Amino acid sequence: VLGSLERAGYGYWHGTPEEYDQLYDYSAAAVKRALPGARIGGPASTGSSNAKAAAFLRHFLEHCSTRNVPLDFITYHAKGRPSVVDGHVRMGISKNADDVDKGFRIVREFPKFQNLPIVLSESDPEGCAACSGAGLSAECVSQRSAVCVLHGRDDEEYF
Repeated sequence: VLGSLERAGYGYWHGTPEEYDQLYDYSAAAVKRALPGARIGGPASTGSSNAKAAAFLRHFLEHCSTRNVPLDFITYHAKGRPSVVDGHVRMGISKNADDVDKGFRIVREFPKFQNLPIVLSESDPEGCAACSGAGLSAECVSQRSAVCVLHGRDDEEYF
């Protein structure tokens, strides 16, 4: 529904989970009314290894499971945490994999959704799909992910 629900309440989406549910409900109904065969899914949230993002994904799935809301696939992002080793940027694949795993575990909590496709709508071991060419220094990346620097955030909770 929303192309990128970054940071589950931080960044691009500034509403509450309940407001997102309402946006999803209205959008899903409109899409299905206009194109009955269209597939719709969500929430395109980020980083299920983050407690707030995990809670957002769980809340969304709970909402969809208890209401007659179409959900044809589930989406979330997996983000890495890069570091600098000997002057070279090393991708943060372990956090990326942890995000994938935690998202799968959350989906498994909802038997109704066991057979739905899961779409990793972004998978960025470098931590940021939109940071290429941003001219960020290795020192910057070693301190925080490029996403953090790009968005002017430097608090640990952002990740």
